[in-house]
Amino acid sequence: MRAFLLIIIYSLAIFAVISADQTIIIESDYQFNQLNNSEDFYHVNQVGREGIALALSGGGARGLAQIGVLEVLEEHNIPVTFIAGTSMGAVIGGLYCSGYSPFELHRLALDIDWDDLFSSAPIRSSILVSAKGRPEKALIKIGFENWQPALPRGITSAQKLSNLLTRLCFRSGVRSSISFDLLEPPFRAVATDLVTGKLEVISSGDLAEAMRASMAFPVGFTPVFTEGRLYVDGGLIVPIPVSVCKDLTKSPVVAINTTSPLLPIEDISNAIDMFNQSSTIMSLPNLEDQIRLADIVINPVIDSYKNSDFDKTEIIIEAGRQAALKMLPEIQKLLVQRQTAGGIVFAIDQTTLTGLKNMPDAFFQSMLFQAENISESAIKGNLSLINKSGYIRQARAELRPKSDQFDLCYILKDNPRIRGFYFSGLTVFSPQTITKHVKARPGQVANHNLLVEDIKRIEKLYASSGYTLARVKFPHINPNTGIVSFAIEEGRINKINVTGNKRTKDWIIMRDFHLQPGKIFTANKAQRSLDDLYATGLFETVKMTANPCSSGVDLKIKVEEKSFDYLRTGMRFDNEYRTAGFIDLVGSNLMGTGNEVYLSGQFGEKKRSYQFNAKADRVFKTYLTYKLTFAHSLFKRNFYIDHEHVRNLKETSTGFDFEIGQQFPRLGKVSAILNMTRHIYDSPYQSGRTDRRRTSVSIQSLVDTFDSLPLPESGKLHFIDLEMAGDILGGEIVYTKFYTCIEAYYPLMAGFNFHPRAELGFFNRTPPYFKLFSLGGRNSFYGLFEHELTGAKIFSGSMEFRKRITEHLFITGRYDSGEVWDKLQSIRFDQLQHGFGGSIILKTLIGPIGLAYGRTTDGLQAVYFYAGYDY
Repeated sequence: MRAFLLIIIYSLAIFAVISADQTIIIESDYQFNQLNNSEDFYHVNQVGREGIALALSGGGARGLAQIGVLEVLEEHNIPVTFIAGTSMGAVIGGLYCSGYSPFELHRLALDIDWDDLFSSAPIRSSILVSAKGRPEKALIKIGFENWQPALPRGITSAQKLSNLLTRLCFRSGVRSSISFDLLEPPFRAVATDLVTGKLEVISSGDLAEAMRASMAFPVGFTPVFTEGRLYVDGGLIVPIPVSVCKDLTKSPVVAINTTSPLLPIEDISNAIDMFNQSSTIMSLPNLEDQIRLADIVINPVIDSYKNSDFDKTEIIIEAGRQAALKMLPEIQKLLVQRQTAGGIVFAIDQTTLTGLKNMPDAFFQSMLFQAENISESAIKGNLSLINKSGYIRQARAELRPKSDQFDLCYILKDNPRIRGFYFSGLTVFSPQTITKHVKARPGQVANHNLLVEDIKRIEKLYASSGYTLARVKFPHINPNTGIVSFAIEEGRINKINVTGNKRTKDWIIMRDFHLQPGKIFTANKAQRSLDDLYATGLFETVKMTANPCSSGVDLKIKVEEKSFDYLRTGMRFDNEYRTAGFIDLVGSNLMGTGNEVYLSGQFGEKKRSYQFNAKADRVFKTYLTYKLTFAHSLFKRNFYIDHEHVRNLKETSTGFDFEIGQQFPRLGKVSAILNMTRHIYDSPYQSGRTDRRRTSVSIQSLVDTFDSLPLPESGKLHFIDLEMAGDILGGEIVYTKFYTCIEAYYPLMAGFNFHPRAELGFFNRTPPYFKLFSLGGRNSFYGLFEHELTGAKIFSGSMEFRKRITEHLFITGRYDSGEVWDKLQSIRFDQLQHGFGGSIILKTLIGPIGLAYGRTTDGLQAVYFYAGYDY
């Protein structure tokens, strides 16, 4: 009844216009616009454009089904005019609107290591060598603020996810920082303001941060702090943002429901499951309200999958495809109804076109729907077709009263003919190179669509070379000369601002930021900067945003600092040296300069130590590093005769090390070490205890490119040590030692990995027992116990193959060959011992747990069990 009254009122209004003998003007809903500002970005006015709006939901891995839906829509030419997304739906929607095709999203979802992506550990290659080792092997880390424990706000900061989203969003350039309406199609991310409890519809700014905020699931991910506000998962309020689509577009809304259902009791096993269940219960009424608002709802059949089932990505995406194909007829029917519905019908006497100068009337006449009686919607459809051709600058229709009919006149202004091209702002490429990527040609009538494609091709050329923030303003077409002028902003950095650092000095942050004002932005340097800043260990999160300015782009580095005072601890067990653990009390970032001091204690049956350490991974803005250590340690070394443990040899040492070196980022370091230590030790060859002082200088080189611990997939480790001990400064031990060890990991097909290793070392004279090289143990030589054989000269090598059985379970097999010698004789390969063995390893949260067995060719055998990291 209401609709009928509206039609009568509208008809009376039209009748009043006709009675007054006035012309009726109809504009198209589809318009190609240029923003009237210095950026001159192009966009299509999507309001009222035919197509559908998508409301994308969350659900973790379940949300990947929405990629399958997008694939079906693209394959069947269903236009998408608007997307609003929550959580995983915000990520998929934001990337799609940034220019990623459904096929590219599909490949990304399969290629991503989701477990690693959601971890808080920095990329290992970005960690300086001096910061590797012990900090990586801590099981627990507790920060302190004003002497009070600072509990983490989430299990993970998801910095790797943030970095990935930032890198992927470079494709959208800087347009999103102005408005998400400039994406194609326009986009909105939905988040929850944790302070006010209100819904936040994010429409501009850092696109990657908007997506990250939308999926900041409480407890699991840390909230996103930006502009003084704290954001978490938008699904807490709007599980599927149908209402957002309804408010911001006239297109019919298709909702895709991949939200997590209520879990059965057997699947509720931890705090995250409990919170997930609670939030699902609280959001159910809102979910039902949003579904009722949608014109069409697509429900992928994924009830048997959890939000953590990223290993089922292919199956989940296919479920989305099948659900979309099932609903495809309904979507197509809805679009047809929208395109043909509504509007006043006019009786037409004649139809004409006017205003064209370069295009023939016949070109447009052939595409128009014409009839004696035509509706307003059909006239708007004709105008949309005319505008979509790309040749028209302005288009409108005028209905001129004529007795009881109308003369319908389409008034068009077309573009001029192209006479040539002009490019400004070029420094990276030559005009000739750019021209090769322009498909428009002189003599043609300028076409907006072709020029937009040319803009995309030019920007793609820059992006393929790493200049991802380069942007091309919509070209100016001179109506008198026909010259098409492209103004290119190559992404030159105007200034860099640092925000969020309360204690850390700006220069500490900038020394790890590899982009500089005056230089052109490159994606590789930006990504490396984010990785290196996070790898310092000083920050909970590190972000970077780019905003356009009159002279290029302004960059803003946003950091959120960690607690700089903290406790870290770890523990391990093995069947040879039993239980051991360590505790470090750390004060980092002293005076905001990145320096660190820590007290360290190691406790165990046979290994104990107490240390004070002061270090800096980087001295000022250089890559110099230093470390000062005062230590007291006790080691009860196992001593074997004929493969039997007979006693422990006790060694106590007290002294200090001072190391100064040069770091080589992503590779290693070279350093010089001064050591002065007093040793009191037992010797297997004489009774009583020996008390000796040692003063030595070492030159060391360490290359460490392992991609992860404890089970690297790729990378190399090469260590060289040249040590000279003398009788200066109170030293009583004299020798020269050379030692080198090299090992590598090579990934092979079908989950196999090849791990070769070799070591060589010798002394120029027999050193004290505690300095002798040793052979044996799980990591050295199968079939022998750790430290079972000792000598002044060593040569050994091994070849290991590892097979991944499941995500966390591995099996290995290894062949060893080697020997130690007491005297400085030449290595004789006919004297080498040989061993072989294998292990089963389970990768867990507390480190690796393994069981291994080894046997020598002489019949010696050993069983090894361990749990935790080696240190």
